[in-house]
Amino acid sequence: MDLSSTFERRQAPKTGRAVVQLTSGAGFCYPMYYFIPSITRDDRYLVHHRAEGGQVQLHRLDLTTGESTQLTHATHPDTCWHPWDIDGGRGVLDHRSVLNVARGQAIYFDGNTARAVDVNTLEDRALFDLPDDRLATGQNCCSPDGQWFVYIHHDRALYERIFGRSSEGRRGGYTYTRHLSKQTKLCAFHLDTGEHRTLICVNSPIHHVQPHGDEHLVFSSRATEASILYTDYEGGWYTHLRTQTEAGGNTKHYCATQRGIFYEANTPTGVIGGVVDPQTRKTVEF
Repeated sequence: MDLSSTFERRQAPKTGRAVVQLTSGAGFCYPMYYFIPSITRDDRYLVHHRAEGGQVQLHRLDLTTGESTQLTHATHPDTCWHPWDIDGGRGVLDHRSVLNVARGQAIYFDGNTARAVDVNTLEDRALFDLPDDRLATGQNCCSPDGQWFVYIHHDRALYERIFGRSSEGRRGGYTYTRHLSKQTKLCAFHLDTGEHRTLICVNSPIHHVQPHGDEHLVFSSRATEASILYTDYEGGWYTHLRTQTEAGGNTKHYCATQRGIFYEANTPTGVIGGVVDPQTRKTVEF
């Protein structure tokens, strides 16, 4: 990766390793959700959020020149990803944007409208609208081949009974109410044909989804099943890859790779790490 000389070079405390600071200024900058890509296929652009001045927008950072360009101009008044996030003001729905690496597009929600902006040309277009009684709630992904945008949404009425209709008073007390959900749907949208598929529908939150190749998906954080959940792009089923056990605890975060699905689990004696092969179910923990 050819990084611009304009970026500040530093050393990491304690280790002394080289560090390159990519962003600066008053804004709070962070990448796409950390299980999905944030850098384009040619290693030129970093697509990231910037929270500043009462709004959250996606920006494009040219890693070869250091030039930063705002990609989105979303106007929705409530960007917050409840109940885990804080209120960032207006703009893109926080933590729900996706970089489609195969197509060089950033896909985001401006309220209930899903949109795609070309990272190179900045051309922006609407993809589809969720019904008024639904709300995009999960952290989404694209298939590695770039054909499918996979997203999560659930019932708006139940959400508003829990959190209210405005952003006021939403910053505390969510430890248990966050698990209330009605008709949460894991869906796939084909970016060429416009086909919509409902893959999974449950009365429990789905926290995030990520691809495992071009045929399967990994999703998590169902309130009643603390395990690694696995399905495909046809849907209608899912299976457990690593189910909660009394001795082994429950999985929390996991990341799908070509070498297997890596995870962490909370146990009575502490946190353990592991990797599971979704085809053979072979598991190694440490």
